[in-house]
Amino acid sequence: MTSVNPVLTVIDGVPEAQVAATLQPAPSTTKLLGGMSTDVTVIAAQSKDVLLVPVEALRPLGNGQYAVFVVGSGNQLTLRPVAVGLQDDSFAEIKSGLKLGEVVSTGTVATK
Repeated sequence: MTSVNPVLTVIDGVPEAQVAATLQPAPSTTKLLGGMSTDVTVIAAQSKDVLLVPVEALRPLGNGQYAVFVVGSGNQLTLRPVAVGLQDDSFAEIKSGLKLGEVVSTGTVATK
């Protein structure tokens, strides 16, 4: 990518961020000609081989701090602080405070 020019616009009364980007294409046998278009996926951040939990399991503690309820023996719940890394609408990366294989609760369900 060689340049990015973000612009905040209002469409039908709703603020919207529009971005114009100039890309340096990778060498290829396919050439884009004038009038052609393409789809581009922009990856803002990426982590590999990390521990993930559903975002529903996160309990905000304030000041950007989080905890999760860890399910222990006898289904006993223990609130444990965790360090959260990248997250999206579905999952959060856990950088510390939880080990692979531990079970976390995403909430409570009332049963009759």
